[in-house]
Amino acid sequence: MPTLETLLNRARFLHLTFIITVVLIPLLGEWFGPVDRADIAGVQVWLLAGALAALSVLMFSRQRLLLPAAERLRRSVADPAAQQGWLFACMLTFALAESVVVVGFALRLLGGSLLDSLPLYAAGFLALLMLTPRLAR
Repeated sequence: MPTLETLLNRARFLHLTFIITVVLIPLLGEWFGPVDRADIAGVQVWLLAGALAALSVLMFSRQRLLLPAAERLRRSVADPAAQQGWLFACMLTFALAESVVVVGFALRLLGGSLLDSLPLYAAGFLALLMLTPRLAR
């Protein structure tokens, strides 16, 4: 049974891998994205709405899943269900933050400029930084 420190290290490793991919995705967008800008105004609105929905679900999941799971884990560190629940909540919120960056990547590949995608890249990256795994003692 993993200790609290081991569990926290696992979550931090996962967090680091998500941060690395969030940095690589915009680089790939610039590398593979089209040189000529396309008219994407209609698609851009729907992609932005999807990104806002992902951020909303992220905040809801943080409040309803991550924070209660962290509290449950603090109360019973040795409980495998509490450990897995907390790790699952961490991974879910990381994935939701990364999905915002992926929407920016899609926008870039569809013909948007870096300036169109940059707010989505920044929002996903900042959300991921906000979700750094920690357990208050």
